[in-house]
Amino acid sequence: MQLRSITKKEVEIAELRKCLKKNNVKVIYV
Repeated sequence: MQLRSITKKEVEIAELRKCLKKNNVKVIYV
C-alpha cells in the first residue's frame, strides 16, 4: 500500500463515509 497516494482529502472522505454508513446513508463518490 502506498501511503503517499492517500491525500488528506481522501482521508476526510473515508471518515465521512464511515460516519454516514453508521447513519445508514448511502454515499457514492464518482
